[in-house]
Amino acid sequence: MRKVAFVLLVFCAVLFAARFARSNPTLTSPQIVASVVLTDQTVAIDATPLLTSSTGGLYRLTAYAEFAPQCDNTWYPEFKWIDGTGQTKRGLYGIGSCLTSGQVIARIPLGGTIFYSVQRTNQQNDSYNAYITAEQLQ
Repeated sequence: MRKVAFVLLVFCAVLFAARFARSNPTLTSPQIVASVVLTDQTVAIDATPLLTSSTGGLYRLTAYAEFAPQCDNTWYPEFKWIDGTGQTKRGLYGIGSCLTSGQVIARIPLGGTIFYSVQRTNQQNDSYNAYITAEQLQ
């Protein structure tokens, strides 16, 4: 009788574990799908493709900037994309106000493209470094 109870207990435990495993899929980390490093730049950069989505999904776009000789309110990066409703969206960072980093979340349909650009607000003789990354969240 004890043997049957033990076998029954093991069987129930296996069924419970299998059901639990199906209801709780393994979580994954966001994947970097595109990145750009721009160093010692002295001119603006027009809209340039960062990535074209082969699956569609949710993306986190990050920009980080360094200024030389110092932050003087001149440079700002911008992201642009068309979302699933066909509307053009923009993610603009306040790096022109001496912020050095920022993030935007974008929903891109299958085949959609995310563009980046770096614009300037005046014509001072300065330079910047920019580090741009796109991570797919979903």
